Amino acid sequence: MEDMTAYLTAENDGRVAVYDATNTTMERRRWVAEQLAGLAVKVIFIEVICADEKLIEENIRAVKLNGPDYEGKDSDECVRDFRQRIKEYEDVYETIDCDSEGDLSWIKIQDCRRYTINNVRGYLPGKIIQFLMCLHTTKKRFFISRHGQSAYNASGKIGGDSDLTPEGDAYAQRLAEFTEQVCARTRTRARTRARALTRT
Repeated sequence: MEDMTAYLTAENDGRVAVYDATNTTMERRRWVAEQLAGLAVKVIFIEVICADEKLIEENIRAVKLNGPDYEGKDSDECVRDFRQRIKEYEDVYETIDCDSEGDLSWIKIQDCRRYTINNVRGYLPGKIIQFLMCLHTTKKRFFISRHGQSAYNASGKIGGDSDLTPEGDAYAQRLAEFTEQVCARTRTRARTRARALTRT
């Protein structure tokens, strides 16, 4: 807490700090808020709740097992150990309460799908919400492509909105086939959802 306070007050340049700690009780969250009350900062608590067993298992295996606590150890034993840690936290855990902690600023994320936002205002806090809502707990593949050749491209012009050349049309057709055969398939070739975003 002292290091974070020193960092936040060193310069008036819009600093953001993350106090990554197990603030699992109302009393502890009140203490954090009181420690920072005298500073010109916005304190936002972020609570992540996951009851999806499949998601928990995937997260433990993809993230936790690669940490220093489990280096060189049996993966199944590590999963059991981490699940025991979760159980111990659950025994003392107090979720953020809308009534008794409604005066605090907080974001509650449930199973990476449901977001509850309380008393969060301002440009930078809004950007933090936007960032959190774009995070994924599983690996995603992204493909980026330019459009096919346009008439303006062929003549050396920049900008505008000209038609595609025959080569550009052929590229668009090949891109559609690639999207169907690769982007909309898993690595095992099963069909999956794919989203295509375009920008003009």
